[in-house]
Amino acid sequence: GPGFLQALKLMFSKGNYAQICLADFLSSGPPLVFFATIDRILPASIAEYDFYAAAGGIALSFPAAALFGRYIAKHKTYYSTTAFLYVTGFLFWAAATICYAVGTSGSEFAVLVLGVGALVTFIVWSIGVYELKLEYTYSKEYNLGGAVVGVDRTIINSASLVYVAAIPPERFDIDGRTKTMYIGLASMAIGTLLVLTVRNKYRYLRQEHENELESIATESVPGKEQPLSFENLDETLEEIVDGSKTASI
Repeated sequence: GPGFLQALKLMFSKGNYAQICLADFLSSGPPLVFFATIDRILPASIAEYDFYAAAGGIALSFPAAALFGRYIAKHKTYYSTTAFLYVTGFLFWAAATICYAVGTSGSEFAVLVLGVGALVTFIVWSIGVYELKLEYTYSKEYNLGGAVVGVDRTIINSASLVYVAAIPPERFDIDGRTKTMYIGLASMAIGTLLVLTVRNKYRYLRQEHENELESIATESVPGKEQPLSFENLDETLEEIVDGSKTASI
């Protein structure tokens, strides 16, 4: 297989892959900040529930990830389901930001629920975007799966390092929580926009190759009858009639 640098060159030569990676970085950062600073980012009135929020997010992510993994493996809708999750995560974060601005007791509790929703969505979309990256970078000549995993983990770790260092609530002197939410909202908006505008979004190279192999295998089966269709019905009837005439002679 290719060296790591050559693999990176092959992968990032695909414009849709590079765009998805940038979107992944921009959209993953804010949920990672929420999880890392959950004891400080929640409004003071509900800060005591930080442990339950974190535990609930982790507990919900397991069945959600399992169900999503089964769904995407069955339906092969890599881009559409991943894009849907990006939009959903952004909407969760946007609603939580609005609740911060409202500042009532009910809206502050909604921040907890919506923040956990954004976190669970992030965990689930990580599965979808990984599968999407495998589709966009597939090569018949090289196995790039290991490089895709390496870059994928690097993106998540880098997003965690950069965002948690750059926009935690304590970074700002006044109204730090709200500023963290607003910056996160802007970042996720750009990330989601990049996902929605990616080129060749339905070009699944791995799936195309698997379909080719299945087609070749089907054609190579001896004695495999071709299905009867209206397109070749007339030809089939003519062959039957000609065969009957020959037999009668």
